Amino acid sequence: VVMLRRSEVGAVITALTTGGSGRYQIVKNAYESGSKVFEDYRVREYLYNGIFDQYSEMGILCGEIFVKKFGKKAVEFLKKDFDKKGRTESVRKLQAISFAGAEENDFYKSLASDSETSASVRCAAVNAMRCDRENRSFLEALSEEKIPATLATEIK
Repeated sequence: VVMLRRSEVGAVITALTTGGSGRYQIVKNAYESGSKVFEDYRVREYLYNGIFDQYSEMGILCGEIFVKKFGKKAVEFLKKDFDKKGRTESVRKLQAISFAGAEENDFYKSLASDSETSASVRCAAVNAMRCDRENRSFLEALSEEKIPATLATEIK
């Protein structure tokens, strides 16, 4: 368990818990500099909650950091209680999971091919499948199927 001084984690916690300009850059700089701030136990929950930030770029960055820092445990946590019929929250979780790359390919395929999956989650699953060139034939076959009108609208 990593525990840094409050002065070392304060700026990142503030960036993850408030609104306004400049906070994305604070988080990005801390991540790119290799800071251990994201390994501090006090930051983990804020990082997870950041995945659902109203500013989508912040959500994507938090998802990337969460999955890349905590690996398989983070992915399993995100998949727990995953709602394939969901909307924004499920899409954000799936965007974060996609940073695990091809390791989660079966999960992406199951969502993309399931007719009960919401259109927005299916779109995110198809997007996540870009991680593996071997998905080409699967995607071609999927595109030949009858695509629901809502999915076709979201793809445009």
